[in-house]
Amino acid sequence: MKNLKILGLTLFSVGLLCINTTDISALDNVAYYKNESGATLTQEQYAKLSKFFDEDTLNSMTQDAFDLLKDEENLQSDTTVKYIQTDEYYDRDGNLVDKKETEVSEKEALNYVEKPSIEPFNWNITHTTNMKRLTMKVTGSNSVKATTITNTWLSIPKVKSFDVIALRPVTGALLLHSGNASISGYQKWDGNVINYNRSSDNTKIVDSVPAGVAIAMNVVDNTKSTLELSMTLTAVNSYNPYNIYGTYQHATSDVTLQQALNFNFSYYGLGNCLEWKNGIGSKYDGMQGVYLSYNLGEEMGL
Repeated sequence: MKNLKILGLTLFSVGLLCINTTDISALDNVAYYKNESGATLTQEQYAKLSKFFDEDTLNSMTQDAFDLLKDEENLQSDTTVKYIQTDEYYDRDGNLVDKKETEVSEKEALNYVEKPSIEPFNWNITHTTNMKRLTMKVTGSNSVKATTITNTWLSIPKVKSFDVIALRPVTGALLLHSGNASISGYQKWDGNVINYNRSSDNTKIVDSVPAGVAIAMNVVDNTKSTLELSMTLTAVNSYNPYNIYGTYQHATSDVTLQQALNFNFSYYGLGNCLEWKNGIGSKYDGMQGVYLSYNLGEEMGL
């Protein structure tokens, strides 16, 4: 009987072990994270992706993007950042008469305090300086690349209309059709958020060379203190290196959504991305773009 009791205890323990293992396996498939668009991740998947994407980006991403990334191994990332000072000169009627752009250091940008002033040489001219941080980050594996471009205003712009944020991949540009790519983005101002995706009227996708994706975001008129606009392109892409251009173009006068999206993707356009038609480009600040040549092998030290 003693041996039978030991065997019974062993069988009972094994049964508990099987039940617990089954429960743990089931928990692995339970949605731990859910964003505003309803896209979900398990706890393990969320822990992995949150190492590469901030909360605002994750909150805007689609389920298609999560599905492309969540099981990828050996994800690596690379980032480029520019701080841009833009000086704008307006006449007494509010018309832009001149603009200048300077790339500055991080310290200069973060120490900047906005001080609109009247130029001493002409009482009719108002001079406003804006500071922006433009960041582009590529997170990739052997088969998927996710590129996030983000423009953070360090001072709130005077003109608020349809700004355009865009990405122009050079390698794998023909992989942007539905099923191979997910597009998402957000505008965050004063603690509020608007999310965008592939089906938004504000989104433009061209999957023939020269290819690219862009979102025209109407900057909220009553923005007071903080403003950030971002877009993420997640696509099947096995190219290595992966080369991509990005740009953020700020409207310096009022434009419509139709005008904002009336461009071709082109190396010769503003920020090496956007070439507007019918003179519309003159309504944008022409800020320089960013570029990354991302090599997964180099990131992994191979």
